[in-house]
Amino acid sequence: MAVQTVYEGLFSSDFRNAQTSDGVLISTLWKEADTLQADYNRRRQTTASFMGFVTTKPDADIVTQVRAKWMRKSEHGTPDTRLRVQYDLAVQTGLEGFQSAYGYTELAQLIALDSGTIRGAIDAIFEENARFRYVNMWKQFFRSGLRRVVDIVTKATIDVTPFYNGDSAVPPRVGGKVFTAPHNHFMRVATNHTVVSADLTAGFKNVTEHGWDREVYCVGSETTINDKVLPIGAPDIATIQAINPIVGSDAVNANQPGALVNIAVRVGDIDLLVVATFKGKYRIATSPDIPDGYLAFFSHEGPLSPNNSLQIREPSDPQLQGVRRTPNPQVPFVEVYYDDFVGWGVRQRGNGVAMQVDWTGGSAYQDPTWPEDDF
Repeated sequence: MAVQTVYEGLFSSDFRNAQTSDGVLISTLWKEADTLQADYNRRRQTTASFMGFVTTKPDADIVTQVRAKWMRKSEHGTPDTRLRVQYDLAVQTGLEGFQSAYGYTELAQLIALDSGTIRGAIDAIFEENARFRYVNMWKQFFRSGLRRVVDIVTKATIDVTPFYNGDSAVPPRVGGKVFTAPHNHFMRVATNHTVVSADLTAGFKNVTEHGWDREVYCVGSETTINDKVLPIGAPDIATIQAINPIVGSDAVNANQPGALVNIAVRVGDIDLLVVATFKGKYRIATSPDIPDGYLAFFSHEGPLSPNNSLQIREPSDPQLQGVRRTPNPQVPFVEVYYDDFVGWGVRQRGNGVAMQVDWTGGSAYQDPTWPEDDF
């Protein structure tokens, strides 16, 4: 069967009218995938805007490759290359090895699916990519040692430097404050498994004394914040509250028991929820991507500010920036994969403190252990 393709969602008569099992044109879904990809790439810097600075220079960070691919299965089993998102867009087939039938088999597998499954897989590809970027941001934040890597694009060896970690670097002068010795921004709380006000003060101070104080945060997992930080309570910890929606606001005194409930305030488009303040100056927030038993302290110095904690590196070639779909398929969605070249590094060594709350031994900070499925 001859297969002809015109890119950008327009197909030859062989495929123009192909539909999913619930009657949606494959070409319509392909155009939707184009739109979603373009929209994601416009918004992909949301996290970087808050936590970092975007650069294309190979200075102290690495570009890594993320690949998401549509899978197909046959009687020979599932391909070795696993899709990052857990969708199998294929059915059993016995037509392996016959190129003339290959395209037809793949199209037949595709149209056997319903449009919801295909749309779900498309959405999940970009959701997983965003999660990949966010988790690897935190991996860099909490890594206490120098990371020597080989850049996947330039093949150059790069040293990724952490926040101040007690090495020979002496922080630069800030106003009238002169530093005379190295600093270590990888800390432990004074008492294992317990967070007290003095621990939070120390974390915030190690950021603000270097001049980073525009919008300062302490971020941890929901478990760590709820179980270890919020119990410190007043006067240092003040939760964010609102009128209880169950009790009508027109018939309630805000001082009566049950009138107010704790709420969380989302920061922009990222998975950061502000739940409290510390001493009326600093924000306490939760993130689903920080492991239990750790706290991150940093200052947001402005969108994409070079004074933010981290930097996100993308290739200098605009064609490689963001998520790109390759190759142009003979059949829409079939044998298509998505690439993303991206990496994180530290931008300001003083604008970040990693604090360990729970540990099992030793006398110094220990890097978190990241589960295998956390990318």
